[in-house]
Amino acid sequence: MSSSNKLKISLQEILSATNGFAEANIVGIGGYGRVYRGESRQHGDLAVKRLILSPHGQGEHEYGMEVSLLSKYKHENLVSLIGFCGDNGEKILVYKYEPNGSLDKALRRKDLSWMRRLEICVGAATGLRYLHNETGSGHGVIHRDIKSSNILLDENWNAKISDFGLSKIALTNSADSVVFTIPCGTRGYVDPQILNGGITQKSDVYSFGVVLYEVLFSKLVANPEFLSDNCFTINIAKKHYKEKTLHMMIDPDLRNEMDSKSLSTFSTIAYQCLKERTDDRPTMSLVVEALEKALYYEQRSKLPRAMQGSLWADFQINEEPQSEFDALEVETLFRATTIPKKDTTEGGRRSSELGKVYLVDWRRANSTESMLMNVKMPLPNMIFKTLGTYGACTGRSRSLWCMDRGCFDKLTTLELIIYIEHSLLRFRNLNYAAALAMDESILDSDQIKNLIKFCPTKEEMELLKSYTGDKEMLGECEQFFLELMKVPRMESKLRVFLFKIQFNAQVSKLNQGLKTVNSATTEVRKSVKLREIIKRSFYLWKTFNQGTDRVGFMLDSLLEFGDIRASNSEMTLMHYLCKVLACKLPELLDFHVDLVSLESASKIQLKYLANEMQAISKGLERVEQELVASANDGPVSEVFHNISKVFMDSAELEVRHLINLYSQVGRNADALSLYFGEDPSRYPFEQVTQTLFNFVRLFRKAHEENFK
Repeated sequence: MSSSNKLKISLQEILSATNGFAEANIVGIGGYGRVYRGESRQHGDLAVKRLILSPHGQGEHEYGMEVSLLSKYKHENLVSLIGFCGDNGEKILVYKYEPNGSLDKALRRKDLSWMRRLEICVGAATGLRYLHNETGSGHGVIHRDIKSSNILLDENWNAKISDFGLSKIALTNSADSVVFTIPCGTRGYVDPQILNGGITQKSDVYSFGVVLYEVLFSKLVANPEFLSDNCFTINIAKKHYKEKTLHMMIDPDLRNEMDSKSLSTFSTIAYQCLKERTDDRPTMSLVVEALEKALYYEQRSKLPRAMQGSLWADFQINEEPQSEFDALEVETLFRATTIPKKDTTEGGRRSSELGKVYLVDWRRANSTESMLMNVKMPLPNMIFKTLGTYGACTGRSRSLWCMDRGCFDKLTTLELIIYIEHSLLRFRNLNYAAALAMDESILDSDQIKNLIKFCPTKEEMELLKSYTGDKEMLGECEQFFLELMKVPRMESKLRVFLFKIQFNAQVSKLNQGLKTVNSATTEVRKSVKLREIIKRSFYLWKTFNQGTDRVGFMLDSLLEFGDIRASNSEMTLMHYLCKVLACKLPELLDFHVDLVSLESASKIQLKYLANEMQAISKGLERVEQELVASANDGPVSEVFHNISKVFMDSAELEVRHLINLYSQVGRNADALSLYFGEDPSRYPFEQVTQTLFNFVRLFRKAHEENFK
């Protein structure tokens, strides 16, 4: 306890904070004693646990363990021990007050969404993982009393594990490290295996599995003899999981908002936590990973659709036929190469070659053939020539081979890639050069977009499939489309390839934007100087309005300081504010130094970030769908499937992190509006940051003018 002396709080301070342990301040009663809410000028809102000690000293050990652990181990998902008091024989523990109470009480709330429940579970699991594996001491902490009433929730619904009186220190942080002790804990949550002697981290895992089912069912666990409509037993939970009837235990309103993958992932890990054999139970690291995945699925399903209100969105919603423009006229006027005059006997069709059969719309065919005109040799011949070249050039890089200036230009390489793709079975040594191999050293995003543009439509494919004549007599465009049709879902694969090429840049750009928003919200809320500047501005405003209180003063009022001029001079209220502060509080004048991210954040639209997040999420869904479909394509898509799977595994982790960051940014952005007493729906983040940035700019300008 000596190492914790700095946490000692006097009994007098505690009595003052709790009004002398007044009955009105009681917020919890248990076998251990009572919890009082208190308020201290030094420490803010407090939760004061006053322990009742038995004549035999029962409670002394729990008190000492709580102080020892919480003074040594700090984590965002553990309760914060502010101090303790042992004066006059008292045993008092003082914590930061968590306004949303304990999880067991929160589960009674109808407005506790599935998303929030998942976030709470991830937080609690992360805290428990820290105790087991990440304390940095080489020893693991086994909590021994994990239950929903020992998981507290702060003002932002972040989970905090509490009540460490029964905890034990293991010799190592291994999940299999056994601690021999007297069985204890709370009935319903206790691992049945502790009766065999000894506990491990897996005992906490079992208890946490019970909590997960409580979160899922919105009911608390009970022993069979106390079973009621508001409770369940572990055997009931296991039975419903095995019989796939969990929906019968879940509140219908809650069930309706759940994503199916999220529910499946969550219920599976909860069931695994309750395995009878401890070796079959997951570690808390695996539990956190599974819960984060369940949260990811739920977040992905709830991402906002395309934001309304923009000019472009309005154009898309009210799209009309482009009757004002003749597509052929535009193409004829602005195309680099002039197309020969068309034979009018074909109704505007391309030049008719004797015996050739034309099926594709002539405008579409003209565009396709115009693209194909740049190929310097017949495509099949080009493939065979290139294959021979490759055979003689073994060891050269595929980029050098494919882009050999003596044979191909950039567009020619595009056509080569398509044709090689269809020949994967015959030319396996070249399959890495195909578009299916998604080789970014050969194809860039512009080239892929061009290929997508010239993929045959569904109608064109049906037209070609129904043709029963000699396919050798089809036109060049038709021949080209037939080659593309040899690969299942060619356009879908190209779109996956395009997404893969653009993925890193998209993620990096969005990540930067999200971090900028987060940094700006943190800087604004943590800047003591900004707070003081705004406070002085309010006082000046109140003085200007002859003592009127805050009514009428809003964040926008800060900008009005630059518009209010003195009657007999050029000085504005902003100049006057700067003048007074320069004389009396000069240390506040550089408050802008605290706000390094504000200017960048003021240029960011959350609607744009939402659209980017939606695009990335949709792109990943497209990859997932094509990955499933290509598994049945056979050898022609084998390389594509393997590369897509590797990409999907890594991309999903990045997107999961990105969605978590995106959700955090949304909460922080709303919190910033609320911080200034504004409604986020009426005065959103963008308006807050723009107002603050303009205020900073006007303030600095006025100060410089005063100085001159």
